[in-house]
Amino acid sequence: MKHTCAQCDGDLRYGEDVVQVLQGTNYGAITPAWTKTEAEWHRRCFDGEFDLRSQRPPYKCEKCGKPLAFGEAFRCLVIGKGTDQYSSVAENRGYEIFNVEHTSKCLE
Repeated sequence: MKHTCAQCDGDLRYGEDVVQVLQGTNYGAITPAWTKTEAEWHRRCFDGEFDLRSQRPPYKCEKCGKPLAFGEAFRCLVIGKGTDQYSSVAENRGYEIFNVEHTSKCLE
């Protein structure tokens, strides 16, 4: 997988600071399982794009306020280090994720 910045279209190199939007399933790990990378940026290009609101487990959807259930699909942002072409999710992501929300419509 080629990693390209959504802002400047430049290559995201191995070890560079990056921000990614991930979509996947909650199985109790820090980041979603079976992850799809929806967008990614150089950290310097992302700064100011929009606010980052951090969470640690257990996660709650920012739209509806409900906790993410085990096996439920969700989307979040992560900050980490760029990876090689064979991997999709940034390395060294730490213990928090940002802007957590359900990928489906939130049930009232």
